[in-house]
Order: sequence, then C-alpha cells, then structure tokens
Amino acid sequence: MWTNLIHSKKSLFPVLLLIILCSCQPSVGKNLFLDPVTQSLLSTIESNSGNLILSLNRSIAKPGDTVRLTTNQPLASLGGLSLFLDSDKGEVPFHSSENRGVGSYDLKIKSDLATGIYTFPIQERLTSLQRNISPNTLTLEIDSSPPSLAFEFEGKFDATELSQGYIKVDLSEEIETLPEASQIRISGNARNTLVVSQVLRSNTKSWKLLLNGTPAFEGGKIEFQFPTLVDKAGNQAETPTLTSSIFGFRPTSSMNTPRRACAAVELLDGRGLVTGGTQNTVAGQLNILQSTEFYDPIAKSFSFGPSFNVGRREHQITLLPNGEVFVSGGWGPQVPGTQTPNIGLFSTEIFNPALNQWRLGPNLKVSRERHAQLLLSDGTILISGGNNSTPLATAEAKTIERVNLSTGTSTVVATMSEPRREHIQVLLKDGRVLIAGGEVSPSVATGSMEVLDPTTNQLTPLTSTIEPRIGALSYQLSNGNILVLGGFRRTSPTEQPVFSIEMIEFPSLTVKRLSNINLGRIEGNSFLFPFGKDRFNISGGRERTAFYDSALPNSEVWNPVTELSTIASSNISGRINACSYTYSKGGGMAIGGRIATILRSAEEYTSE
Repeated sequence: MWTNLIHSKKSLFPVLLLIILCSCQPSVGKNLFLDPVTQSLLSTIESNSGNLILSLNRSIAKPGDTVRLTTNQPLASLGGLSLFLDSDKGEVPFHSSENRGVGSYDLKIKSDLATGIYTFPIQERLTSLQRNISPNTLTLEIDSSPPSLAFEFEGKFDATELSQGYIKVDLSEEIETLPEASQIRISGNARNTLVVSQVLRSNTKSWKLLLNGTPAFEGGKIEFQFPTLVDKAGNQAETPTLTSSIFGFRPTSSMNTPRRACAAVELLDGRGLVTGGTQNTVAGQLNILQSTEFYDPIAKSFSFGPSFNVGRREHQITLLPNGEVFVSGGWGPQVPGTQTPNIGLFSTEIFNPALNQWRLGPNLKVSRERHAQLLLSDGTILISGGNNSTPLATAEAKTIERVNLSTGTSTVVATMSEPRREHIQVLLKDGRVLIAGGEVSPSVATGSMEVLDPTTNQLTPLTSTIEPRIGALSYQLSNGNILVLGGFRRTSPTEQPVFSIEMIEFPSLTVKRLSNINLGRIEGNSFLFPFGKDRFNISGGRERTAFYDSALPNSEVWNPVTELSTIASSNISGRINACSYTYSKGGGMAIGGRIATILRSAEEYTSE
C-alpha cells in the first residue's frame, strides 16, 4: 500500500505543478521574464539575482556573420530569443539563434542586409521585468562594404611633391593594421626610383606614405598596390590599387613662328589655338603678328591656322559655348604707308572652327589693350578697363562694356571708380562680377575693389581692399573664395614684385592675408595651371623687369589644406611675356615668350 501511494504521488506531481503555475497570476513586483510578443510566461528569474546584464561580443559585423550574446543569468528558456528575432520596431538583422551554454547565445545575422546601425530597446520591450537591464539598448553596426582607399586631392600631384616628402591616403573606414612599407608596390611611367619608405597613421582614417627616391619630373601615371586590407567587420579588399596622375613640365615641338604677348585657348575638340603676338621689332616699330597656330595634343605638333583680319598683341581671348572663339582689342600694327605708330584696337574678331576662318565682330566703344574679359551666363561678354592707346596719347580706361554677339553690338554699361589695366576680373558664383587691383596710371597701382551686378549693370565700390598690385594672378576656389597672388607694385623707375597671397572671401568679399609666394612673378608673365581639387601650379615670369635675361626656370604649387605655396618643378624654361592656356582635363601649356630673344618653344604641364 505504501508502495502504491508513492507511485500515486509521483503520478500526481506534474499535475499539481501545472495547477500551481496556471492558478498563479504574475503580480507586480515579481521578476518574471515574458515573451514581448505573446506575453506568455517563458522564464522566472530569481528576485535576488540582481540586474540583468546583456552584451554582444562585437559592435560591428558583416552580413552573414554570427555574433554572441552573453548574459549574467541563464535565459535558456527564452524560446529562441524572440526579442531579437521578432520586432514591432522595424527590421531586425538576425534570422536565427542558438543556445551555446549558460548565458551564451549565438545570433546569426541575415546575409542580405544593407550597411547601417541596428538598435534593440531591451528595457522598453521587457516591460514586465522589474529590475534594471544594462544596457537598456543594444547597438550593432552592419558593414556590408569592403574598405576602400583614395588619394588626397583626387590623386593628382606635382612631380616635385613626390620627391619632397609624402602623399596622403584617405580611408573609407578604419583599418586595424597598417600595411608595411615593403608591402606597397609602385609602378607606372612616372615612378622612376620612387619607393614607399614608411607608412604613418595621420588619424583613424588617413595614412601618410613617406616616399624616397626620384620621380620622373616630366609627369605621367603611378600605381600604388596595397596588400589585402581587412576592416573591423571582417570585410576584405583584395590588393587594392590606387592610380595617381603626376603633373610635370615636358617640352613639346616648337611653333612655326616665334611670338610673345600672344593669347591662346583650348578648343572644344581639344586642340590649342595660339593667336597673334609680337615677333620682333622692325625699324623701331613692333612687328605685330596676324598669324595663328593650332596645337595638336595627339601629334604634339603645331601647324598654321587662318590669320586674323588685323594683327594684334596684348589682346584677350574667350571660348564661346558654341565652340567659336572671341578676341578683342589689343595693340595693333603700324598703319601701312604712314608714320602712325602701333595703336590700340577697337576691333574684335570671331573664329569659326567649322569654317576655319575669322570674321570681324562688333567694334568696342573704346580701344583697349591689357584689358579684362569674361563670358557672362546670358552669353554676353563683359570687357573692362585696359590701356586706351591712340597715336597721340595713352591712358587707362574706366569704362565697362558688354558685347552682344547675337545683335552685333557693344554697349557701355558702367564706369569704374578709377581707371584700370592689368587688373583682376572674376565671375562670382552668385553671378556678380568682381573687379580688383590693376594700374590706374603710369607707375601707380591700386588695391581698390568694386562689384558689378550684370542684371542691373549697377557697379558698387567695396570698402575692402587688396594690396595694390598690377598684373596679379587670381584663382577661384570651389567654395567661391578667390586667391590673389603675384603681380607688382610699380615704383618708377624699377618695378617691385608683390609677394603676398590674399584670399577674397565669398560672398562677403572681405580680404584675408595668407602666406607669401616664394618668388616674385610680375607683369602678367606667370601662369596658373590647375591640376587637382583647388590645386594649381604657378609658373614662369620674372622678379624684376630690368632683368630680361633672368626669367624664372621654376614653379610653385598651391596647397589648399596648408594654404601655402611651395617651390615645385625646376626643369622648365624661363619665359617672360609668354602666353598660356589650361587644359579642360587639368594642366596646360606655356607658349613662346622671351628671354634674350623671342621664343618658338612651348612646353606642356601634363600627366599624359
């Protein structure tokens, strides 16, 4: 009987336990772990077991990975961790879970997830758990992309920069381990003897590659191949390769005619067009050229183009949207059969590449040479200042006129506060036109600035000024700010260079003084060759007018990060009173000019 009673009690025990559990209602204050979706009882946590602590072994992972959830209390009866696998808060990254032991669970990440950050509001979802949960939100970053690299400045460098120190590599994300310098391979026609001597971490997403050796100073391409890179999520980039464009000066074929004080532009088909200039002096008069030449960038050769209707030097040239070319003014030749000296020109001309010919355009209201010219958004051409030269007198012009090629007219639209020549004229990003500096009378420079609104033709003087300078260079940065550098302040009988670099800040048009250029480059004889994001090469010129045989055989590079100009290529020809044009792909060409004699030679600043 005793035995039967024992067996009877054993059979009744599960039933009694079930009755007890079903009859007991969870009361407030009890530490009951409930399913967040069904609210059914899953597990009872002892009230004296303290706070519930959750943690993931990784804060970042890639799709398809497994992360481990650990707790300070066993949650084995949680029934598949439904708080992580089902959510009314949005998409969750896990598709399954596995109990790996006491307080340890593997969560499998979905394989089709996009990069992003996923959070789990644990405290909010387990509202019936009457104790603190730490942390009350779990965060996991999903990274589905392998790491990528990019060179600073769009991967475009001056050749001399490679021999002077380092180049910077930007990373898309932090890499745990720096590659060894010996693991980085360099190839390409601009490499020469370059090797990576050391890799330094600038910050968590930037490296500096220190270089040793000598590049090919005439420019070209360089490839840097890195070892396999692994990010924190475990994504791999297999031997990533970066290609950089190395810009340098290299001689090309010579023009058919020596010329200085010419003007040049790149045509839409990629050819260069070089126009006019002066060949030499004959019987006391300048021999001003009517001829033009084309430069073929593929064949690297010059050929004669159609001649101007009127020979001209110190003129201005602009490429029009339809591919035609507009030139204006300049200093014209002596009138044949008379004793009239060389004079300033009223005339303009337009080149049609399809017809390969020049036609006369509308006359200017004032004869001008060494004036400023730019294309406005409405297709009209704005021309300001210049030297108003006649057989009897020379004076700087004060007027501004707009040439309308569709109507064949030119109209004076404003008068500047003072006359100017060899000044700066820049189309601002808001459509206004900034006019600054220049020569106001012989031997006198100005630093005044004024701004024209082309929609109203209203000209407004500015209170801010730059350092007085004649023949300065200017460059508009991508943020709209304008750098002004070089030029000279004339103090008769000698001309002194201006070394300062100034920034005209947009849109306020206030002026900030920066550093200096290293060498004075005067009288518009230097050139800017853009080759990377807000980077350019400043080339050629001379420091003092009195020394015509001392043209500068070097250049400088402007760095927008340091706001410094550093000496760069020193293998170029010195050129005074040459002309230049920039390539749409970056770089450009310096053409002709003079040292002791007038030059036929030309050279490219290129990476190709």
